[in-house]
Amino acid sequence: MMNEQQKPIGYWLKEADQALTACLDRAVSQFGLSRLAWQLLNIVQQQQPVRLDSVQAITAVLADQATLRQIVAALVEQHWLAAPIDHTDLMACELTIDPTAYARFADLTRLVHEQRAQLMRQITPEAYATTLNVLAQLIKNAEVCNAA
Repeated sequence: MMNEQQKPIGYWLKEADQALTACLDRAVSQFGLSRLAWQLLNIVQQQQPVRLDSVQAITAVLADQATLRQIVAALVEQHWLAAPIDHTDLMACELTIDPTAYARFADLTRLVHEQRAQLMRQITPEAYATTLNVLAQLIKNAEVCNAA
């Protein structure tokens, strides 16, 4: 039987992503949201107004286009996001946080920050930075491999 150290990094990446998604889905479900919905709201809040088709390098990692469109439509319908009235494509119009959602968004952000603090327990800032650097290098190495 394989011990923990023998499991390949791909295992740990998938396991970590699934565990983070389950944890954050549970936390933000009280707002009727998912981790993906939170991630999209956070992108909009940080860059508003933003066209999600202009940040495809980020959104393509989160989910496929059909799923993203579905989540964005739900966020507009639930008044988390505001879109121009005359929009024809939610991914290609300028989105902002809906003014009626500012208080909810502040509460949601506070909750997510509390969850992150919980998730970071016993992980030093140095260990976290090292992990990010290792993952970034793995991605660069894979991109070189894939371009060959």
